Amino acid sequence: MATATTKPVILIAGASCHTPSHYDKLAKLLREAGYEVQAPQLASSNGARPPNGDLGTDTELFRSLATKLADANRTIAVLSHSYGGMVATNALYGLSVGGRAADGLPGGVSHLIYAGGSYAVPKGTSIADKATEAGFGDKIRGFAWTFEEDDSAVMTWPDKMLAGDEYTSAHPDEVAEYVAALQRYNGKAIYDCVTNTPAWKDKGLKVVYVVGAQDATAPEPIQRSMIEAMRKEGAEFELVETQWTHCPNLTSEKELADLLINAVSK
Repeated sequence: MATATTKPVILIAGASCHTPSHYDKLAKLLREAGYEVQAPQLASSNGARPPNGDLGTDTELFRSLATKLADANRTIAVLSHSYGGMVATNALYGLSVGGRAADGLPGGVSHLIYAGGSYAVPKGTSIADKATEAGFGDKIRGFAWTFEEDDSAVMTWPDKMLAGDEYTSAHPDEVAEYVAALQRYNGKAIYDCVTNTPAWKDKGLKVVYVVGAQDATAPEPIQRSMIEAMRKEGAEFELVETQWTHCPNLTSEKELADLLINAVSK
């Protein structure tokens, strides 16, 4: 059981278009429970025109931050959300607590939790590949996403895609504020592939994949295809079934916080 002095840092790999402020509700609950929380801004979603970040730059940033925390003898539990799954998957292999200990190094990543339609994909695979595999390939450009000439992109129906119809109807002002804070995303990152050994293959990590049955951005068939791909490659992970939307950090933050606290206590 984690104690006040041994609790891991919760490091969040955020979704496309998101900023650190989008995780404030979740972070507040985790901090009240005694956890340090960090949610770095990913360059692919910094709103730059033209975009100046992609999966490669996000991977470099996230690995650098995780390594810095580990070198300071910190244990890290990573929550990856949506596109953030691509970043965590690409960035973290070899940084597990066990792997670093074997090399005589302190700290490391103890847990990797995929939630909110998080992309846990094999090497050489992109978000677009998974969407196509699940029958949604024609729903990216010009449907779910609106692309500009510089390839920056925004979600076409962000309220419904992120929070779902029911939550949006019940909390219209909160959802409107959440949507207003979204940034432009480098749409080309949807086609960027994982280039490194996937973090979920690191036997030193405790991996959890959370299915959200009400996810309208990464529908359940996409999530199931990722689960099947991980199983096919021999990954060991805990599977959790929920009725969450694409953004449980907004719509189910208490349940997500409880899940994280329970996961990292094992």
